Amino acid sequence: MVMNNAMTAKDAGSSDRLYSILEVVKSNRDSFRCCFDLYARNNRGAKGRLAFQIKLDPEGKFMEAKIKQDESDITAGEVESCMTDLVKTISWPKSPSGKETLYTHRFDFKPKN
Repeated sequence: MVMNNAMTAKDAGSSDRLYSILEVVKSNRDSFRCCFDLYARNNRGAKGRLAFQIKLDPEGKFMEAKIKQDESDITAGEVESCMTDLVKTISWPKSPSGKETLYTHRFDFKPKN
């Protein structure tokens, strides 16, 4: 489940920017995958879940990112720094309600054949 703490004031049941953030992550999926693939080259058989948390300000500017260690099988620093560097280069949507967003995306990486 994806977490998003920026809810709209009108409808607290729907997310403020969840869909737009998810679309941005999906459109950059290959780049996130590349971070894992670089790690997997030196770690044969590497696979598993990786929960990556991104914090954005109300304007959509990057604040911080990290692997949620307690929810991830892959916790390598080189994967985290690669993904963080990537997230810094992406244009993220503004929050319609003017709130910070804490978004977690869960990847399930498998080795390429």
